[in-house]
Amino acid sequence: MPAQYAHLDGRRFVNEDFVNGVRDAYPATTKKIPLGYSTYTGWTGKDEVLFTQQDPSPDVRFDGPVYQVTFDPSHPECFEEKILQLVDHSEPPREAGKTARRRLTPGLDVERVWGQTLEGRMARVAAEREARRGGGLYGYPRQIQSACETATKRLRRRAGRVVMEAAKRDRHVLAFLETHARQGGSVTARVLLGAYRAAMPQVPPREPAPPVPSDPDVLVREAARARMGMYGYPAKTAKLGLKSCAVVREEAGLIAADLHIRKAALRAKITGFLGEHSKTADSAEAGLILRSFPAEGFKFRRRRATVEGPPATVDEWLSWDPTSG
Repeated sequence: MPAQYAHLDGRRFVNEDFVNGVRDAYPATTKKIPLGYSTYTGWTGKDEVLFTQQDPSPDVRFDGPVYQVTFDPSHPECFEEKILQLVDHSEPPREAGKTARRRLTPGLDVERVWGQTLEGRMARVAAEREARRGGGLYGYPRQIQSACETATKRLRRRAGRVVMEAAKRDRHVLAFLETHARQGGSVTARVLLGAYRAAMPQVPPREPAPPVPSDPDVLVREAARARMGMYGYPAKTAKLGLKSCAVVREEAGLIAADLHIRKAALRAKITGFLGEHSKTADSAEAGLILRSFPAEGFKFRRRRATVEGPPATVDEWLSWDPTSG
């Protein structure tokens, strides 16, 4: 049987007669190893060639055992210029249009492997891809859901920092925000309270106490100590609560403008998701961002900085004011 060699998809294979030819050419450096042989074609330590026996494969049409050839990639000459030219070999015939990859006959092997026709497989894959694309909440794409949830989380983080700082300055501000959310219908106050409860889950939501004491003597004493303001709370408490609401409302406007700029082509889907999320999940953050969205068709204009060059003439240098501009 003649020595045979095959090069398929970057891998090299030889038959047993090829290995016997290597053993005859390099008797001193060829030795038996588990599942094959190894040999050295020189004395550098990097010119070792391994012949590892493989299981029979229809891709390699050899008669008898099949060995895969491996060597140091930095020294390909140890096999290609020494062994391959030394051992007289032939290459097995290969069928046209076939590689070492798995071969499937259309209409026959496809049905046996997949259990359905090629057209059915393609239709199912397309349906699964479309389902993944629109697999977000309320039937919206996941891309829309991710963008909106990121925006609401960003607003809640900002609101959490604001309300925690306000609560440190005035312990009555939380009661004011509860009254402002209930009596004034403030969505911003709801965002602040929700952020506070999310940051402090161990604190149970308390019932809003009447801000004005019922005892006339206590009322006189409270009025004497502090000027009363909105909803009957001290003026400084009301001012701090309204200022916190203004900061969060401004942040919601920045987030909405950022969404409008980056996702202009998806405006309808984003506003639709925010509206649905604010109703179904009772998300105050989504409702506040939706209320802060720019009008449809609104376009931001980028300011262009005008840089004037240095004066060109002596008169211009004399009249030039370096502090201007």
